[in-house]
Amino acid sequence: MIKLFLHEHFVESETALVAESSILCNYIFCDATKARHFYKRHKTHLSAVDKILSLISIKFSQGASKMLDNGDRKTALLALTLLVPAASIGAVTALYIAGSWGQTLSASCQVWLLVFPIAWSVLVDRQKLHFSLPKRRELLAGAIWGTFMFAVIVGIYSLFGQHWIDPVAAKEKAQQLGISSPNIYLIVEAYFVLVNSLIEEFTWRWFVCNKCQILIPGRGEIFLSSLFFTLHHIFVIAAYSDWRGVILGSLAVFSAGIIWSQCYLTYRSLWSSYISHAIADLALAIIAWQILFN
Repeated sequence: MIKLFLHEHFVESETALVAESSILCNYIFCDATKARHFYKRHKTHLSAVDKILSLISIKFSQGASKMLDNGDRKTALLALTLLVPAASIGAVTALYIAGSWGQTLSASCQVWLLVFPIAWSVLVDRQKLHFSLPKRRELLAGAIWGTFMFAVIVGIYSLFGQHWIDPVAAKEKAQQLGISSPNIYLIVEAYFVLVNSLIEEFTWRWFVCNKCQILIPGRGEIFLSSLFFTLHHIFVIAAYSDWRGVILGSLAVFSAGIIWSQCYLTYRSLWSSYISHAIADLALAIIAWQILFN
């Protein structure tokens, strides 16, 4: 096998050298003592032999690296396959399947979206989870992007959204989800603004974006992870708005996903994306309050 490799990478004028190098390589892999004696007898070809051995080392390293890359990509693809559909399943069962069965399945999917990335990272990727305090620039970036998103969300709703959302249908969906009073709504929205936004950043930015980075090296992971993040939001938006709202809302969610992914990749921290995400969710909570109780 080694001799065949050498013949493939060197010209015919180097046939003798290839033959000697092939013998030396076989000795290296099989018998170190014979390799030393052979090396001494043919030391006139020292530099050329070194060149051939270097090429062999490079080719073997590239092959091993390619095998590892393929394995990592398959593992990342499996992780995404097991995780991403759960978000859409949870949204559909919560909004379109009445009764306790739909709510139970939706809650199970929400738990899966948090537990699976942790379990996979610890048990499969062998990573150690760690907590870091926010830096000033991360807080500032989160506040700036959050304020920008807040203004955009309120502006879009004022110009278009209030004409595309049916308040009667929205109230029916809220009742289906168990939101029957202002107090319950405030509790639910406090969870979504402060807790769920953090869970989503952990799942979609920290885990999904990193896996997409393995699948698509470069900047493609930002768009792929944002697409995955948008999919389940399409079902949520469709439950409260017509097709115009679905299109505009989906584009808004996709754009927000791009911004949050870029924030995460820039700082390698969730603080900036989490803060801006929470502020954006606060804008949505205020709008929903007006629709349901105003």
